[in-house]
Amino acid sequence: MIIIASDGIWDKVDSKEAYNFTKKYYNEREPVRACDELIQQASRRWAKTEEVRDDITCVVIFIYK
Repeated sequence: MIIIASDGIWDKVDSKEAYNFTKKYYNEREPVRACDELIQQASRRWAKTEEVRDDITCVVIFIYK
């Protein structure tokens, strides 16, 4: 899998967490749902720590044999 994301995600979610949030959608072949999950997790963390949030953008690419 490849995760491309803006700093709005990486400021609140590290790469291992991002993988763990999105891996459950791999077998379902649902990269859009994986993006949604990652965006929601980062948004929640921004809401807990800041009055505003940074831009949050991501692309999840699943690679299959």
